[in-house]
Amino acid sequence: MGIIPPQIFLEFDCSEVTPGQTLAATGASANLATVTLDVDESDNVVWLTAYASWTLTGGVIGNRQVTFSIVRDDDEVICSGTDTSGPVGSWRMSALTCCDENPGEGERTYTLVATAGTLGPAAQTVTFNNGTLTGSEIRQNG
Repeated sequence: MGIIPPQIFLEFDCSEVTPGQTLAATGASANLATVTLDVDESDNVVWLTAYASWTLTGGVIGNRQVTFSIVRDDDEVICSGTDTSGPVGSWRMSALTCCDENPGEGERTYTLVATAGTLGPAAQTVTFNNGTLTGSEIRQNG
């Protein structure tokens, strides 16, 4: 295992997903968690990781999609990915890892956003059970 240079990790923030948040309509979105970092230098990098566990309930047809995105406060989507549920009632866990290589200098806020794909006609909902969003400022030229 290598040695990490001193002061490569400058700042860290962590936010948990509030259990029980739901998406109840096709195209509905929810802000699941938010972190804020004060970026010291414009050439530093922000490393972002997120996961969320979720369940599709209602109806009889599974295989519904949810898109997860990490969005910066200027509405820039840093990364996103789409996951598909299993059968109705089954538990899923989705994860993202990405870097904001151009965060700019100053306070930056990042939000984990979930958006429902097509939900069934029988009052289907996506319910979020738990999860976490983390952000770390990393010295680029440490």
